[in-house]
Amino acid sequence: MKEVALREELSTKESYWYNHILKQRENGDTRNEYGIKHGIGKKSLYRWEKHFIQKGIIRSEIKARHKSKFQSVQIIKTSPRPESGVIRIHFPNGLILEMQGEISSERLAIMISNWI
Repeated sequence: MKEVALREELSTKESYWYNHILKQRENGDTRNEYGIKHGIGKKSLYRWEKHFIQKGIIRSEIKARHKSKFQSVQIIKTSPRPESGVIRIHFPNGLILEMQGEISSERLAIMISNWI
């Protein structure tokens, strides 16, 4: 939808909030930061943003609030499981964690969480 056509379809109130939401996104401010700067409640910004997303006027911007605890995994080579039952994990920082014997997935998760 073109900008000019869109603005003609919006009511005065919608146009007001649409402009604020666009500016908030362009500035990279959180709703709270933008609201404080412009004397607007963050709940109102959220409500109007949701309104425009539901109408298909703007797209949702989903951002992680916290750094992901997931790490990417790359299988270097596959081979039959060795008789010794050795597990070797290479971390991105160069650390190598090597374990031998039967290890439950719960125990493995605990051990890995201590290193990342």
